[in-house]
Amino acid sequence: MTAWWNLTKKELRLGLPAFLLPLITYALLASVMFYVGSRQSMNWGMGWEMVMIVSVAVMVLHLFYLVYYFYYSLQSERKRMHLWLHNPLPGYALLSAKLTAGIVSMIGSLLIIGAVTAFSYFFAGAFADLFPALIWGDVINLGLLGGVHLFLIALNFALYFLFFWMIFLLISRYIGSFFSIILTFILFLCFVSGWAWLTETPFFRFLTEWGEINLVQFAQGLQFSADATEGISLFVTDIGAATIYLGTYVIEALMAIAVFAAACWLLDRKVEV
Repeated sequence: MTAWWNLTKKELRLGLPAFLLPLITYALLASVMFYVGSRQSMNWGMGWEMVMIVSVAVMVLHLFYLVYYFYYSLQSERKRMHLWLHNPLPGYALLSAKLTAGIVSMIGSLLIIGAVTAFSYFFAGAFADLFPALIWGDVINLGLLGGVHLFLIALNFALYFLFFWMIFLLISRYIGSFFSIILTFILFLCFVSGWAWLTETPFFRFLTEWGEINLVQFAQGLQFSADATEGISLFVTDIGAATIYLGTYVIEALMAIAVFAAACWLLDRKVEV
């Protein structure tokens, strides 16, 4: 455990540039947009509105944060692959250390940008007029609910990316990098097509459509204000998604675990050889 923890701390140090670069880019972009928005009129103009728009867009882009972090980390390791693979720890320890470092970085980034988003919302007069019923409790609940789902989707993307990166490393042992990328991409498209077909089958619906969760009742359970709950009800009714299923989360979690295990197996048994 000590060796794994030391490896994780090393991954956090090595991944510091990957953590800082998006935040610095965000800070510069938000500052420019605040300046541009503030020039629209006196009394700060639309400065905070522009900051909030940028903040929300950047938070949505966090769907791909772990993929970006993994790419940075794994690409760095690829330059010294023999040193990384000679670590006595098993593959699952090597990859879980990178995953833990990426998760810590993502949480830190989301907390910083989420705080700025919430702060700018209450200074953005235009948005306060559009959503007058939202109170601090509603904003926090929506932020936590959205943040949890954003994190789960980002984690799912990252694990699939990790799996196909291992396939890429395996293929690149036999053919050049360019053709390895093409072949890996073709395999990825085949996997996506097969998964899309599977999700439309009665068997898959049997596996996933249990544990029904009514989103309106769920919102009431989180103690949203009455106006916010009504807004959520109208929104989910309009998009036809008033119900989600616990089974979907369970199947996705099992798939993610299987994909991570497969990536670890490839690293231990194929890539390291």
